[in-house]
Amino acid sequence: MIDRFVVGGAEFAIARELGCNLFSWVVDGREVFHRPAGFPVRGRFYEGGNPLLFPAVGRTWDRSVEPPAAGAYRLAGHERPLAMPVHGFLDRCRIDAPQVEEASDRGVIATYAIAVPDALARASYPWPVALHLVLTLTARRVGIELRLRNFGDEPAPYAFGAHPYLAISDPGRDGVSLALPASRTVELDPELLVPSGTTRALGEPFRLDPGTGHDHVFADLSGADAVLTDRRAGRRIAVRYDRSIRQFVIYAPPAAPFVCVEPWTAGLDGFSRLADPTWRDAPPLPLLCAGAEARIAVSVAVSEC
Repeated sequence: MIDRFVVGGAEFAIARELGCNLFSWVVDGREVFHRPAGFPVRGRFYEGGNPLLFPAVGRTWDRSVEPPAAGAYRLAGHERPLAMPVHGFLDRCRIDAPQVEEASDRGVIATYAIAVPDALARASYPWPVALHLVLTLTARRVGIELRLRNFGDEPAPYAFGAHPYLAISDPGRDGVSLALPASRTVELDPELLVPSGTTRALGEPFRLDPGTGHDHVFADLSGADAVLTDRRAGRRIAVRYDRSIRQFVIYAPPAAPFVCVEPWTAGLDGFSRLADPTWRDAPPLPLLCAGAEARIAVSVAVSEC
């Protein structure tokens, strides 16, 4: 099911079956997000548009076997491994039609209730949580807020992120630059693509060099946003975040017509570490106490340059 909205001349399309992926946002006749041909009918939920990631970000590995098994993890006290797909499972949840109301700034607020099916909870995530996604849509800004409540008796680990494919006018990146509010890069295991345990200080500001591929994690954030500037398009896109966000991932293959600027909470590779019986003492992911609530907010705003 696709929900469509028109606000202030901008057009929005949201695919519920893909975890409320805002796959189309047209401002001044041009798409803000890139999507491949056939998307969202064909392709995985995180391959275009603006995928939302929960309860995992990135890849998860079961390291109790050799070689490590992808898409699985061990939880202390559980006999069998649990499944955790790349970037989580919002696309497998039940998401009903949104409650829609007008925003004070001539926008639309669409609130989605998200339910984790019992079979999915047993297979992947044995913590009972209530999820609501609030999308605030205005002509030049999209606000994304995940509201999470733990109604179980045990602390619930989770991670959240957005994965916007920001469209650029030239795959060669002529006139394209990115101001990134980070001072360190997280070193990754080259095979598992998860943190190796070390970080490195950035010697100079991040650069989107032509012909260079990027798939990097950055930490030690400062400021309030990451800003992608496309001077040929006359467009600037700011990805803003709240204090829950601890990392940015930049994904941009060589000559791709997009740059992904992804705000994530902590928790990359976190589920892989829940096999340790002491994981609650030093949680590898954000931890929501029994009965507690959390809100995580990010936004994408478009302006001229």
